[in-house]
Amino acid sequence: MDSDFDYIDIRTVKGYRILSSKKCIIGYCHFPGHKGGITKKILEEHDCLKKECTFLEKYEDNPYWSALEKMQAAKKERRNYVRSIKAEKAAMQKQSDAIEGIYYEIVLCIIDELGYDMKVLSIKKVQNMRKFILVYISENPYNDWYQFLDVARAFGKKTGCFLELRHAKNIDGSYVIY
Repeated sequence: MDSDFDYIDIRTVKGYRILSSKKCIIGYCHFPGHKGGITKKILEEHDCLKKECTFLEKYEDNPYWSALEKMQAAKKERRNYVRSIKAEKAAMQKQSDAIEGIYYEIVLCIIDELGYDMKVLSIKKVQNMRKFILVYISENPYNDWYQFLDVARAFGKKTGCFLELRHAKNIDGSYVIY
């Protein structure tokens, strides 16, 4: 033993007496059914913190409590960071959906102006590029994108973006017709 001040003889909540380092005893429980010292292990077993037990007396000078506060603060900071990232992503997705909706309307206007017989299924922006992919169906059972090149050219002139035309396919690989 180092000295009389480093160790303490205490009765734990489990009912037995121990001679332990003061660092191990982090608090005292005043509950009439099991008064006694509390270690980290007993604190976790009894869920004293989760229950917000009013009988728990924390030994604030014990380094466990300051470490616990730091850990909880870091956890809260991480949680807030993740929430902010998710909110940012959701805002970006909402903005992207709005932009795609505008470009969808532009493509429909161009198709009407040119008088083409094609139906637009979707238009998606290619990430980190000034390019959109237009998925469509037509009455032809083959890849007829070259017949609609005027749509891509007009789209490029109006928006300054490249438009890639893709005729939709069935599961078996044949082209979708209407």
